[in-house]
Amino acid sequence: MAKTSDVHSWLRLFSYIQSLGTVSAPVNFGNRNAGTLDGPCGDDMKLLAAQQVRLGFIGLGNMGSRIARRLRDHGYELTVFDRDNTKAGDLIRNGAVLANNIPELARTADVILSCLTDDEVVRNVYAGPEGAFAAARPGTVVLEMSTISPESSRELHNQAAKLGIDVMDLAISGSTPAAEQGTLTLLAGGNAELFQAAQPLFDAIARQYFHLGPPGAGTTMSWWSTRSSASACRRSLRLWSWVSAPASIASDCSKSYRTRQ
Repeated sequence: MAKTSDVHSWLRLFSYIQSLGTVSAPVNFGNRNAGTLDGPCGDDMKLLAAQQVRLGFIGLGNMGSRIARRLRDHGYELTVFDRDNTKAGDLIRNGAVLANNIPELARTADVILSCLTDDEVVRNVYAGPEGAFAAARPGTVVLEMSTISPESSRELHNQAAKLGIDVMDLAISGSTPAAEQGTLTLLAGGNAELFQAAQPLFDAIARQYFHLGPPGAGTTMSWWSTRSSASACRRSLRLWSWVSAPASIASDCSKSYRTRQ
């Protein structure tokens, strides 16, 4: 049973995210069969599976390097970039390719992932003539995993949408050992069809993942969770799932979030 304080916190958070746009069910149980889904840019969107997409990963810090290693270990073709080339050594030995700069990485990637330190670094990586957006092809997907504000997430999404690029904010909950073991929790904001298509990739790096709503929803929940206890955050996620999910899911709150077996 959720505590009254959790319910009040959840209602405030839900009302805020609802004001950003249409709120979808927080967990989307996408079709795991091979195939395509209608994409956000008007074309069919491939499942983001290892055999179907090329990844570019920017930011090889403590979390980023471990996430990138798991993606490579699961068979993804991977190009990486970090301002400190020495951080890429282990990944290169494991078959990844080191890009000389961000535009080089963006030109070859179907999906760009980034795990960076703050809002300013994210803006510098993506914006401007030498940024990833300038070099990426229309139809490219960006999974932005950095610790940034909801406002920056929405700004990034809006800039990308003008270029035919779809950005999903993908806030991370978990430690470096969880990143290494593939047991992170992912809090996503953005296109629901993209969330479905990305589930093979999510399974490589996370134990559970939530689609919380429109752009900025993932980083909003991350912001809130850093100001709440871990147990309160988990109870609120479960409560949100129970309230927002279809009746067939809501009947069993313990199954209202996806956990990889």
